Amino acid sequence: MQPIVKLEEDEEVLLN
Repeated sequence: MQPIVKLEEDEEVLLN
C-alpha cells in the first residue's frame, strides 16, 4: 500500500 498516495486522493474527498 502507498499511504502517501492514498492521502493525496483522500484529500479531494475531504474537500467535497
